[in-house]
Amino acid sequence: MAPLPTPWNRRTADWLWNTWTPEMAKVLVITGMHRSGTSMVAHYLQGCGVDIGTHLHPGDVGNPRGYYEDIEFLNFHQDLLAFLRVSIFPTTDRELRQAIPDQFRSRAQEILRRKGGAPVWGWKECRTTLFLDFWKEMIPDMNVLFLLRHPVSVVDSLLRRGTDQNVLRRPSIAFQSWRLHNELILDFYRRNPSSCFLIDVNCLVQDAALAVSALFSKLSIELPVRDFDAVYAPGAFREHRSARDIYLIVRFPLETMRCLTLYRAMREQADSPSTGVFSPN
Repeated sequence: MAPLPTPWNRRTADWLWNTWTPEMAKVLVITGMHRSGTSMVAHYLQGCGVDIGTHLHPGDVGNPRGYYEDIEFLNFHQDLLAFLRVSIFPTTDRELRQAIPDQFRSRAQEILRRKGGAPVWGWKECRTTLFLDFWKEMIPDMNVLFLLRHPVSVVDSLLRRGTDQNVLRRPSIAFQSWRLHNELILDFYRRNPSSCFLIDVNCLVQDAALAVSALFSKLSIELPVRDFDAVYAPGAFREHRSARDIYLIVRFPLETMRCLTLYRAMREQADSPSTGVFSPN
């Protein structure tokens, strides 16, 4: 990572030396529905100085540039979902209403005890969306960055990735899971507006410096805003409308309509409105 600008170094170093303690650390969680740009944004925020961990899930065929997910949080959520018998793409919150067993509460507390050595730290993990109130209970002053992406783009991305057999067999599952994830996000955001930042990823891509400056300002995070071009690969984040997008809209009109109704409501609520290709006139 390149050195931070000298004025920022001096100001921040003085502040850290004189006032900062681990208890004052800011916690920033990065989450959203799968394939909503969370890996890309986590990579970017890591470059801005957010400590998202050192033991991260490496890239693979589903995400060659890397997931930027802390392995401990990833394994925790995978194990918890398996224990609760909940799919990675749940379509209803019925199973999610189950109480979190004590052994998972203890495990979460142990994970948190090993984290938090930096002034701003956190994690990126899409499954966090399914357990927002649980983590809020664990970390009362938790801040959350929610990334929103057009539902058809998400479903198309899941199909192009081709690693989720249930979605390949029944794409309607992806629409239904998109709606559940974002219903949970909107509900949590409305209950915790001062500690959350909701943005359409298209808006962030168009002007990352402006969007992240707004994020840091709202959540009182003192970090520099870096060059987004260092992490952004336009070819890896396709947003133009394709033939498959049209097919999905025609093939699943009811699911698309329900998702778009929620999508528009969330963009109206968002901290920065989207001006992406799917924006209404």
